[in-house]
Amino acid sequence: MFGIKPLSNMPPELVELFRKKPPRPVVPESFTVARALSPRMQRLLRSGDVDHAYRKRDGSVDQSRMIAAVLLEMVNAGWTVEAAYAALMNPRNPAGHKVQERTNKSARQYVRLAYRRALHRARTDPAFRDRNDALAVLAPLRDQALTMTLPRGGGVARRALEASYFAMLTLAEKKGGPVFPASYREIAETAGLGLRSTYKAVRELIRRELVKVRRKGRGTKGSTWRLVLRKEDQLTTLSPRDTDGLDDSVVPRGTIYNDRTIWGNISRFHNHDLFRYRAFGKTAGMITAHLSIDCPLTPRELAQRCHCTTATAKRVLKRLAENGIAVQALTKKEWLRGSASLDEVAVTTGAAGRGEKQKRQHQVERDQYARLLRHWRRGPLKMVRKRSNECHREPTKETRKGG
Repeated sequence: MFGIKPLSNMPPELVELFRKKPPRPVVPESFTVARALSPRMQRLLRSGDVDHAYRKRDGSVDQSRMIAAVLLEMVNAGWTVEAAYAALMNPRNPAGHKVQERTNKSARQYVRLAYRRALHRARTDPAFRDRNDALAVLAPLRDQALTMTLPRGGGVARRALEASYFAMLTLAEKKGGPVFPASYREIAETAGLGLRSTYKAVRELIRRELVKVRRKGRGTKGSTWRLVLRKEDQLTTLSPRDTDGLDDSVVPRGTIYNDRTIWGNISRFHNHDLFRYRAFGKTAGMITAHLSIDCPLTPRELAQRCHCTTATAKRVLKRLAENGIAVQALTKKEWLRGSASLDEVAVTTGAAGRGEKQKRQHQVERDQYARLLRHWRRGPLKMVRKRSNECHREPTKETRKGG
């Protein structure tokens, strides 16, 4: 048919040649690369997804994601496309099984396109060599958080926005970079807010382009976030509603206070039981974080640093002084940090234990959701609805007798 003889009419030599597969390319055992891969990526390339980090919903290996991760590491290490192709085509590397089962032309085209995507990703989001490089990138973000003012909006108070942003920056420092994974419950626990307030605050931060979602959460894994450093002309200022009652000295952006002690106090005090809702509040936590034992500050200076009115600063300082957290200096116009312990004041005022209660509640919700996911993965849930007169009906005497 069409000038091609069937295999039964061909000579045996031509039949063997026709059935023979095309030869595979010769893959060199070693090649020149700029830098070796990280230990985790070397294990992924040579052993496959043994850590179950690249899985689909049905539990099978997502080979496309696995190859994309390996190629991104190769691009960051300075590998060429030919070196990446040779490594993925090596039969000793099970991570390239999807490429190895293709033809030569299709495999080269697939690796070339994936390498191009990895190169674009590496240019738009450069990798960090070590933790020091990542913390150096977070330094201007920390200065931005301490100097800019977040006006209220989207049904969220200003202090809730600040607490959520500070919490995300704290998690970024703990996890080593501006791109970090975190769930909404983890952000709420770090910020000392409720889950509903955290939802609203994070959505508002995304709308203001201070935070971007790199990857949405799925299953029991939280979303991956990226903190954005905005330009000076893009920083938001106070809205007309928020400027009511503010002094002329209170400016949206003032001097950069990048003292590590102040930042450490802010990250610790925001989720403290004493500075939660229906306790002393977030403004009291900000003022307490800026107080020190050797550098007295006036209420006007504290209002400038904490972005509040002088009257609010005086009212908060009076309440802190009643509990021994703040004390007046010798001049009676400046304030210092008191010797009272925050934990003891929280116990006295009845605010202690709220953070632990929230963490226990979140853990119960995580366990319930994980249990539901396990049941869902076994098979679809079949909801059977019976008639009300046929469901759970007790047998009568006539039914027992057969009448």
